[in-house]
Amino acid sequence: MLFLIGFIFSVQIVVILVDEFYFHYRREIPRWERIGHPLDTLTVLACYGYALSFEYSPRTVGPFIGMALFSTIFVTKDEFVHARYCEPGEHWLHAVLFAFHPLVLVAIAALWSGVSASNPLGLPAVVAGVPLKIMLIAQCLLTGVFGIYQTVYWNWICRNNPA
Repeated sequence: MLFLIGFIFSVQIVVILVDEFYFHYRREIPRWERIGHPLDTLTVLACYGYALSFEYSPRTVGPFIGMALFSTIFVTKDEFVHARYCEPGEHWLHAVLFAFHPLVLVAIAALWSGVSASNPLGLPAVVAGVPLKIMLIAQCLLTGVFGIYQTVYWNWICRNNPA
């Protein structure tokens, strides 16, 4: 199970980095995306924040599922803009991102459940010397750093400046 969770996070990270540092650097990023992409990241951070703030239980899973569904739908909002600005390779990469986005949210939920006292999936509390909760916090921090980068770089450092 942990291998699958790690695989999902790894694929998502690689695909996002290729999208960001290959495709986004080659074209203009319109205002809609400069604002929208950090908001996408914020919806994922909200899921992490919820998982880190509440004990996993049947009562707390429902709101997480609602937040995850909202995030999954919210990230598709840019496709009308992308249709005008992106080349086919970037569209394909976005399709991969959309396929992995809900899987990442399920992986967050799996880690969250593993941190809980009930641990319904039977995940080990410590993997390679690292507590599962630290892994969840680290993923949250990486996502937060990426969100800060998206906000600062595209809105203040490199506005409308394709490479």
